[in-house]
Order: sequence, then C-alpha cells, then structure tokens
Amino acid sequence: MLVFRRAPRREVVDEINRYRRGRIVLGESALARAPVSGRFRIDDPDAALDQLRQSMSLDLRRFPGGIAVLG
Repeated sequence: MLVFRRAPRREVVDEINRYRRGRIVLGESALARAPVSGRFRIDDPDAALDQLRQSMSLDLRRFPGGIAVLG
C-alpha cells in the first residue's frame, strides 16, 4: 500500500512507475506539481493508475508497450 499526503503528483507517478510494467508520463508539467493525497494498492499498479486518474478527473491514454499518458 502506498500512502501519500499532499505529495506532488510527479512523486506519486514515479512511485507507481516503480511497480508497473511500462511507463506513466504526465502530459503537462503543471500536473506534476499538483498535490495528491490518498492510499493506493500497489499489488495492481494499473488499478492505482486508474484510481489516480478518477480522483483527479484526468484523461488517460494507453499505448503499446505499457506507455500511459496522464493529462
């Protein structure tokens, strides 16, 4: 379980990337600084990514090779 309290979104994405095949990319640099608080189950990193997307009302585009663009 990953737990964050007002962590920059870049930090959260970097941590999820450690457990996920492929790579998550933030679409805008301003997104990287936005604070994130929450608990993310890391046994399913794609579910953690979807949880982050839904909680922040972000778009998510998936590409071959496990590339995911969050914006």
